[in-house]
Amino acid sequence: MLERIKGIIFYPGYEWKIIAAEKRTLKEDFAGYAINLILFGAATMAIGNFFFVRNVLDIDAYRFSYPLVRALFYILMQVLTVMILTFFVHGTARKFASQKDFVKSGKLVIYSLTPFLLCYMLANLDRRLIILVIPSFYSLYLFAKGLPIILKTEPLKVPTFVFIIAIMTLGVNYLLEMGFAWLTTLLFPDILV
Repeated sequence: MLERIKGIIFYPGYEWKIIAAEKRTLKEDFAGYAINLILFGAATMAIGNFFFVRNVLDIDAYRFSYPLVRALFYILMQVLTVMILTFFVHGTARKFASQKDFVKSGKLVIYSLTPFLLCYMLANLDRRLIILVIPSFYSLYLFAKGLPIILKTEPLKVPTFVFIIAIMTLGVNYLLEMGFAWLTTLLFPDILV
């Protein structure tokens, strides 16, 4: 997994060719790669919320339950993000002169989100570290590098496809974050979210 992270970040053109040649299933890529990054991010979310939670009433109950609920919400949010983006890429592939293949669309989404998930690992430790999410926009570059190799997208269509995916990713994350923040305020009304 560490070799894949290093390869996709530092040598994306070469790594996309390796990913395209692999015969792994989408389930193997998700379970062996994406879910590990998501679980590490959830662990940092739990640690960050454990140490920085604002306790008002029931300190013991909130101290342990709040970080676990936030970590669970983080897992759900990122899994839903991967799933929604995979369906979106697959559904819009033909409009951007790309190969319509669900497995390849999923692989493209999973591996291009690597910087996004890595940046969230650090940003989850404390809200003041949200600025660390800025390098996650490198995911868009990875997506652009992978499109011609994985989905055989025509070069002229790549910038538009990347722009649409950027808007979709930001929108999906914003809506999921707001939804889970609302659920958190219902479960823990005395904690500022």
